[in-house]
Amino acid sequence: MEGLTFLIPKKKTDNTENPKNYRPVACLSTIYKLMTSIISRRMQKYMDDEKRAERVLRRIKRIQR
Repeated sequence: MEGLTFLIPKKKTDNTENPKNYRPVACLSTIYKLMTSIISRRMQKYMDDEKRAERVLRRIKRIQR
């Protein structure tokens, strides 16, 4: 999925040459937002079970070794 990114000035400043005076704002598609919302809710329901979360964390730690 693609989105557009715009650079917005953080505050009114005379120094427009310095990139630190800007912040990026991404405009994402509605489909992307909808899909990430659905995935997030499903993951939250799955991880709500405390024992399940502990098992998943142990697996992740084992894989990272």
